Amino acid sequence: MTTLEKIIYLADYIEPTRDFEGLEELRKLCFEDLDRAMCLGLEMSIDDLAGRGRPVFHDTLDAYHWYKNITE
Repeated sequence: MTTLEKIIYLADYIEPTRDFEGLEELRKLCFEDLDRAMCLGLEMSIDDLAGRGRPVFHDTLDAYHWYKNITE
């Protein structure tokens, strides 16, 4: 993703009307490291979907693994 695409994705994910566990940590991380924020945001999305028994799109999993590898 380009920097702009990351910003748009994360801005939507952390917008002011959202409220979920870990949100403040993610908001803080967005101002420190976009790649790590992407990794955390994708991980949170995957965990949420899995916790509700919903399928996770393979591109989401691929993106999570890619960001996980570059941020370790």
